Amino acid sequence: MNKFTVTGLNDYIKDVLANDFLLQEIYVEGEVADYKKNNSGHLYFLIKDESSKIKCAFYCYKNEEEITLENGMKVFIKGKISTYDQNSTYQINVDYVEELGIGKLKREFRKTLEKLEKEGLFDEEHKKEIPKYPRRLGLIASSTSAGFRDIVKVLRRRTNMIDIILYDSFVQGDMAVANINSGLDYFNQKNDVDLILIARGGGSYEELAVFNDESMARKIFASKIPVMTAVGHQIDSFIADLVADKRCATPSEAAEIISKYYYELPDLLDQSIIQISFLMNHYISSEESNLKNKRDLINSWNTKTLIDNFYSKTNNLMILIKKEMDKYIYSKEKKVDMLASRLIYSSVSKRIDGANNTIEKRIVNINQAMNNKLSAMTEDLQKFKLRLTINDIYKTLRRGYFLVSDLDNKTIKDANDIKVGSDIFIKSYNSSIKAHVLEVNNDIKL
Repeated sequence: MNKFTVTGLNDYIKDVLANDFLLQEIYVEGEVADYKKNNSGHLYFLIKDESSKIKCAFYCYKNEEEITLENGMKVFIKGKISTYDQNSTYQINVDYVEELGIGKLKREFRKTLEKLEKEGLFDEEHKKEIPKYPRRLGLIASSTSAGFRDIVKVLRRRTNMIDIILYDSFVQGDMAVANINSGLDYFNQKNDVDLILIARGGGSYEELAVFNDESMARKIFASKIPVMTAVGHQIDSFIADLVADKRCATPSEAAEIISKYYYELPDLLDQSIIQISFLMNHYISSEESNLKNKRDLINSWNTKTLIDNFYSKTNNLMILIKKEMDKYIYSKEKKVDMLASRLIYSSVSKRIDGANNTIEKRIVNINQAMNNKLSAMTEDLQKFKLRLTINDIYKTLRRGYFLVSDLDNKTIKDANDIKVGSDIFIKSYNSSIKAHVLEVNNDIKL
């Protein structure tokens, strides 16, 4: 019979556990419960699954990363089994803790978000303008995904002006980040697209978490070509969305935004045509009004008044020319008198005679030139007067002719321009008759 004291039994169990090789380095996955942290910084908690639970101790000198736990957190721990003599219990002395599941992913998201935000990668000043009319779209997506099919369907329904260049990529899993980064490099090196779209339809947070990758965010930020993202569902938001130049809720919405101006172009053209037609009609109406005013002004001119005005202006001009020539001759004669008075006592009489002859010749030449100019002007004036006299409508009317015009004083030159039932003016040289047309006969020949 093996008889033990309580302490002896505890010591024996402790030795058995301590000497069991499998229990000296164990790995356990479970959920944190009954979490506590004492004043010394040691962490005490239970790790449990659906059926069982084990006590754990994570001493502060082991917790180099200063991990903080929460009840309900999924964790993966490494440690070894040991006993606690006073309570005759065993526990796991933890050497390492790693958070699992969405909790871990969201903690990494917040850490990356804070880091990149401090660096200014999300600032609006760095956002590139999305082109209104992209001709070539660089699409990074899986060719088998629903998101890719949605984009192609929407774009083809709304416009045929956009070429889609697909970079077929994984959008979840271990290869996704490297594939998407390669796609960004590819389009930037080729530099033959106007816009890059990274697209993926809905999925679990774990599947979509690749879009929180820091290296991807930096690739998007460094892109020389504007980048749009359309990842997950409308409520999802990832690091890639925040650093992109434009974030769309879904792939379909991205396609609608990209094709927006092409889709609205027919309406814009219709509006432009209406506006151009209005401006042209306004211009034509304005010019017609100006033309009518000028025609009315010409019709109102009086030939005799024009001739009188011309004669008056010509006479005034001749008077002004003669006045200026008289002033010029007077000044020259005065200068000659002054020269003569200076030379009166000089013995060089020949020089005086020569100067007088020169001056007299110049005066003669000036008078001759002025007379020639006046004669030419008078001749031109007589010719102009003769032409005006020949074409004077009033002399024509005095010979028994009449001038026919409509009520707007527009001269009627052809009987075909007169309508039965209209009113007309018949003007002689000294009177005007208003008549009503009863009949128009075009068969009368003179």
